[in-house]
Amino acid sequence: MAAKAFGIVTSTPRRVNVHGLQEYRPAGAFTFIGKFRIIDFPISNFSNSGIKSIQVYLNKHPKALTDHLGTGRS
Repeated sequence: MAAKAFGIVTSTPRRVNVHGLQEYRPAGAFTFIGKFRIIDFPISNFSNSGIKSIQVYLNKHPKALTDHLGTGRS
């Protein structure tokens, strides 16, 4: 029997400091290799582990990530 679980991705502004950019977008919205956002990596790890219910919590500036994530459907 498979265990039921859900994933939570939170914003941690104390650990990541990118001066000049964090006033406009959260660290998870920064691009990596031009195509991916930093938020894609924990979400991909959850998805590849079989966890399909994922919640993303942000402190401020959610528009950059909500535009990228969309509705959350693949």
